[in-house]
Amino acid sequence: KSLGHALEAPYPSLFSFRVPRSPLRGLAGVSFEASLAFDRFETRGTLLVTHRGVSGPCALRLSAFAAKALRDRGYAGTLRLDCLPGESDVLDTLRLYRRRHPAQLLDGGAKGLRP
Repeated sequence: KSLGHALEAPYPSLFSFRVPRSPLRGLAGVSFEASLAFDRFETRGTLLVTHRGVSGPCALRLSAFAAKALRDRGYAGTLRLDCLPGESDVLDTLRLYRRRHPAQLLDGGAKGLRP
């Protein structure tokens, strides 16, 4: 303090996100590449769906970057999840796949859809 620095009370910065009534709840234990965002913060990486919400490197990185913003909002707010990060338009991707593979069903034959 004598050097003009302000002291701030510590707060958590690495944690999973609890998501009540999550539409992903049935996928507990599944992990996938995703983009996760809160406010102006966004991270990409492996996201793990848990029985309480989301965790994994992507969620932990977001909690670290957005720790102060999350604390200031009472650890409540809206998470934005992108399950196809880097795909600018999923519909265009599907249409292109359909043109290239007109006889192929998407339910079992879309192996080449993602790089």
